Amino acid sequence: MASSMEENLYLCRPKDRQRTFELWEGFHSTALEEDRLAGSYERVLFGEWARCRRLGVDPAMRQGVVLPPEEFAAILRDRSFLLGKAKPSLEKVSELLRGVPGIVIFTDEQGTILHIVGDPAVRSTAAEVSKIVEGSCWLESTAGTNGIGTAIARKAPVHVFSTEHFCEGWHRWTCAASPILDPLTQNIMGVVDFTTLDKDYREDAVALTHSLARSISAEIQLQVEMERMQLIHTFSVYSSRYPSDAIAVFDRLNGVVRSSAAPETEGAPGDWGETIEVCVGGSEDPIGKVMVRRREGLSPRRPKRAEALEGEVEAYGDFVTQDPAIKRMMGRIQKVLPTNLGILLIGETGTGKELVSRYIHDRSSRRTGPFVAVNCGMISRDLFESRFFGYERGAFTGADPRGKKGLFESAAGGTLFLDEIAEVSPALQVKFLRAIQEREVTPLGSTRPVRVDVRIIAATNRDLEAAVAAGAFRSDLFYRLNVVPVRLPALRERPTDIPLLVEHFVAEFSAVYGVEPKRVTAEAMDRLVAYTWPGNIRELQNAIERAFALSAGPEITLADLPPSVTQPRPAGVGAAPSAGVVSLDEAERQAIAAAMHHSGGNKNEAARLLGIDRQRLYRKLHKYGLAHS
Repeated sequence: MASSMEENLYLCRPKDRQRTFELWEGFHSTALEEDRLAGSYERVLFGEWARCRRLGVDPAMRQGVVLPPEEFAAILRDRSFLLGKAKPSLEKVSELLRGVPGIVIFTDEQGTILHIVGDPAVRSTAAEVSKIVEGSCWLESTAGTNGIGTAIARKAPVHVFSTEHFCEGWHRWTCAASPILDPLTQNIMGVVDFTTLDKDYREDAVALTHSLARSISAEIQLQVEMERMQLIHTFSVYSSRYPSDAIAVFDRLNGVVRSSAAPETEGAPGDWGETIEVCVGGSEDPIGKVMVRRREGLSPRRPKRAEALEGEVEAYGDFVTQDPAIKRMMGRIQKVLPTNLGILLIGETGTGKELVSRYIHDRSSRRTGPFVAVNCGMISRDLFESRFFGYERGAFTGADPRGKKGLFESAAGGTLFLDEIAEVSPALQVKFLRAIQEREVTPLGSTRPVRVDVRIIAATNRDLEAAVAAGAFRSDLFYRLNVVPVRLPALRERPTDIPLLVEHFVAEFSAVYGVEPKRVTAEAMDRLVAYTWPGNIRELQNAIERAFALSAGPEITLADLPPSVTQPRPAGVGAAPSAGVVSLDEAERQAIAAAMHHSGGNKNEAARLLGIDRQRLYRKLHKYGLAHS
C-alpha cells in the first residue's frame, strides 16, 4: 500500500477521463480481465474496485448516506476537540479560496463529514445532487472509492478523479484528500478533502489538502503534548493511590497514554469499571479519563504503605482517614448514595469537599455520567448566567457563534458539584432554585427550556444559615440544598489523620518523581502533627511536595519543611480555635490571618498555603477587614 506521494499512483498518473471510463465499463461488464491490464495504474484501480464490490457497495449509487440528526449530533459532541482545532484553518482557507469553484471538507476518522466551507454554488450542487453534506458518511465500505474513504483506506494523500470513483454517481466529481495523522500514534484522526466538478480539476489540490492536514496536525500536537504531560502525571498519582488495582489513563481520543495492564486496555476503555474524568485548570472540558478496574478478592483500597500505619485505615475514594468521627460521617453518606437527595458539604477551605463529592458520584447510580465541578467563587458575576445555563448563537456580543451548553446541561445524567455556593448572587439564586426544582434550564437568547437531569452536591465554607438570616441567601434554595448536610472537620480537629495523610502524600510524590518513598523523621512528623494547618489538607499536601522536592537524601527532616510550619508563632495567631463554637466565617478569617502572618504578608505565598487563587484571597481580605493588616 503506497505511503508517500511519489509512490501513489493516484497522484503520479496523468488523469484521462475517457480511458478510465473504459476501464470502469470493462470492470463492471467483466469484459476486461485483470490479467490483461497493461500497467500498474490499471491494476491498482481494478484492485480498489474489486474491494468495493466485495464490500457490497452499489456501483449505481448516486447519493451519499446521511446519518440521523441525533447520531450526528453525538458525533459532533465527541469530536468537538478535533473540530475546534480544525475550524480556524478551514475558515482561513475558505477566505483565501473565495471565487475558486470548489469546497473544502473536513471529516473524522470514520469518514463522516463534520464541516464544509467554500464556494456556495458548488456546495449547493454537491448537497442537492450527491448528498455531500455535513453528517454524510464516505468510507469506502459505504461509498466506494472516493477522496475521503480512499485516503483513509490508504492512509495517504489521494486524488480520485471522475471515473476513478467506483460509484457512477460520483463521476462528475474530482476529490483531492489528505489524512490528518495523530502526532503520537500516527493513527488517522480525520481527513481534509477538496472537492470540485471534474471539469474544474486542479492538479495542485492535493498539495493544498496535504498542507492543511499538516497544519491542523501541528495545532493538535501542541495541545496533545501539553495534555499528555498532565495525563502521565495523573497516571503516576493514581497508580500510587491504587497500587493493587489495574489503572489506565486514556487521552481525549481514547488512546492509551499509560496503563498498568496494557494487554487489557487495547481498544476497551468502555469495559473498565470506575471512570474519572481528567480536567485541567478548573475547566469542565475533560482532556482524558482514568479507568480503574478492581481486582477480585481484594480488600478495600488504601494508599500505598497505609498498612504500616495505626490500624483501621479506611479509604473513601481519594479521601483517607482513621478518625472515628469522619468514619461516622462517611457512614451517613453511604446511606444516601443510592438516592438523588441534595447534599450540602460544609467545611473550611482545603478540607476535602471535592474529594467527598467525587466519592459520592463515583459510588452512585450516576457514576457512568459526567462529574462537573465548578467553583462559583471563580466565575465573574457577569458570566454567571451564561456559564451555568448556556446560550444560543448570537445571544450577546462576544459569544461563541455556535452557542454553548451551560454547566447544568453539561452535567446531565451525572453530578454537578457547586463549590462556594454562597457566592451565587441573589438574582441567580432564583434561577438555580428553578433549575433544581423543575429540572430544566433556559439558555440565554432562547425561550425553549432544556430538560436537565442532574444531582446537585453543593459546598460552602460559610455559615449559610446566618446568610439566610441576613437576607444574603434565599431560604428556599438553602432548604433545597441542605437536605443532607455534612460537616467536614478541619485538619486540626483530626490530628490522628495527619501521619496517615503524610504517608499518603509521600507515596504519591514518590510515584510522581520516580523515586523510592522517603522516610519522615520523628522530629518532622511531630512538628507536622503539632501545626494547626490553616489551609487544611491542601496546605499539608503542598508542604509535603515542597519537602519532598527539597530533601536531598532518603529522609524528610525538619529542615525540609516550610518555614510557616517550623517557625514558632506568636500566641493566638493561627492557633486552634477554643473549645467554644466558632462560626465558619470566623474560622476562615483566622486561617487567612494566619496564612498572611506565616507568609510575611506575601499574598502569593498566602494564597498558595490556603489553596486558593490570588484574586479570591483579595476578596476575602477585604471581606474580613484584613486588606491592610
